[in-house]
Amino acid sequence: MSYNRLLILEYHDKSLSDNVLRFNPVQIGEWLDDLLVRNVVRTHEALAEYVSMSRTRVGQFLALAELPAGTRAKLRGMPDLNEYQIRGMTGKESLSVSSSN
Repeated sequence: MSYNRLLILEYHDKSLSDNVLRFNPVQIGEWLDDLLVRNVVRTHEALAEYVSMSRTRVGQFLALAELPAGTRAKLRGMPDLNEYQIRGMTGKESLSVSSSN
């Protein structure tokens, strides 16, 4: 898995009420996958407990990490992307992403 661990968190110059700290869902998926690959934990259940998320949510993020590299790159490049905007995309065989969300 290739991603820059230092760029997982993005800072946006906005007030705290505008959620200053934002997480890109694709990068979260890649990070969770990396934890499994590096054997920090061995199962999805253990991963969910380790990061304090439900198993379902961990599975959703991990599904994003399985998207084709080009699709993940496009999604990573969308600055205000959130997990609600891409919910349901992982079940489709082909995914086209436009930057006009």
